[in-house]
Amino acid sequence: GTMPVAIGSLAHLKHLFVDGNDFNGPLPREIGSLARLRYLYLKNNSFTGKIPTELGEMTHLRGFSVEDNSLSGTLPSEIGSLTELRYMHVSFNRLDGTMPVAIGSLAHLKHLFVDGNDFNGPLPREIGSLARLRYLYLKNNSFTGKIPTELGEMTHLRGFSVEDNSLSGTLPSEIGSLTELRYMHVSFNRLDGTMPVAI
Repeated sequence: GTMPVAIGSLAHLKHLFVDGNDFNGPLPREIGSLARLRYLYLKNNSFTGKIPTELGEMTHLRGFSVEDNSLSGTLPSEIGSLTELRYMHVSFNRLDGTMPVAIGSLAHLKHLFVDGNDFNGPLPREIGSLARLRYLYLKNNSFTGKIPTELGEMTHLRGFSVEDNSLSGTLPSEIGSLTELRYMHVSFNRLDGTMPVAI
């Protein structure tokens, strides 16, 4: 069944975990009324429709997971209001459009997983502002353009995966600044040029 609209009345709720069920239909806009919520985990269900813009009202949110659903539309720019967010997992849906520039406002973000969607366009330079990010997984999308040189500013990065996109240009030498990097997967793109010495 669907998520009841009445869920928005739970003003003191801090954790909402409904993973691994068969909920369907859209996420109710009333979910934005859960102003004290810290963890919203909805993965492995059958939710459809768009991620509500009201998500941006949940300013205490630290963990947001909707992977393995059938959500569509864009990642709303209102997500930039979630300045306490540490974990965002939206993999394996039907999301499209460009990555919002507002993603750069998530200063505490540690995990950003958007694999297996249909995001397109360039990776925003603002992604370099995610100074605490450890894992950036963008594989199996339709991203184009160059890997931003600002990637070199993410000095805590441990895992970087962009395979199966349409990225072009060179591998930036700034990648040499990522001294904590353990995993770099850039296979199946249109990258060219020489391998940077900084590797």
